Amino acid sequence: GINFNFDEAAAGTTLLAGERMILVNNLAAFQFRYGNRLQVAGEYSGDLDNDGEQLVITDSDGEVVLEVTYNDADPWPASADGEGYSLVLMAPRNVSNANSPTVWRSSAENNGNPGGSDATSYTQWRVAAGISDDSADPDGDGLTNLMEYVLGSNPLNHSDRAAPQPSIRELEVDGVTQPFLTIEVRRRIGAEDLVIEPEYSEDLLSWSGGEENITLMSVSNNGDGSETLVFRGTSPMSDNPTLYVRSRFTLSP
Repeated sequence: GINFNFDEAAAGTTLLAGERMILVNNLAAFQFRYGNRLQVAGEYSGDLDNDGEQLVITDSDGEVVLEVTYNDADPWPASADGEGYSLVLMAPRNVSNANSPTVWRSSAENNGNPGGSDATSYTQWRVAAGISDDSADPDGDGLTNLMEYVLGSNPLNHSDRAAPQPSIRELEVDGVTQPFLTIEVRRRIGAEDLVIEPEYSEDLLSWSGGEENITLMSVSNNGDGSETLVFRGTSPMSDNPTLYVRSRFTLSP
């Protein structure tokens, strides 16, 4: 792991709500890449394990604020493992289990965004795009304005391939290869104010979703401000079933 004495931090030892502190391994190398505009608390010694490490943040009373043991295996964001993207906790105020890879993403830009946030806002996006109706589909591609935002597509450019793509794949799970329902969903990196919930149904009346029915397989950064999430059904498909698939996009509170 790493060692750092916060009592000797150049930036002090107190963070106000929403503030950030940067610790670096090599200050000269950090400033060569990012310049001198960012305040760095100091240099740590040691190294974090690329294959996973336990990180614990406690407050002044010793209470745990955040505890996570990250990893570099699927479904943790693969692009944060050696491709130059940062591993970013999404909507940290709403996270109840930071050990779940589903609440982490890669950064929008290569080399990350130290000292700041690259999270986006649907409210700001719709104002900039001149959108007044969340449910409208001005380019006629079957995607509403709200969906275009979360999928990272343009509401004025016909982009039906941006829609979630279901398929049947032969997958090896627990040593057995069987057909599974899979769903690929593009996500605008930083769209933390939207929740994506893939669901499937056999009769269009009852729908199955949630981690007990659909599990995240992998997350990969597309290099264009979006990432692709691949989900699969937790159970293999039975012989020749008829399945209907949808994805719910909900604004988080």
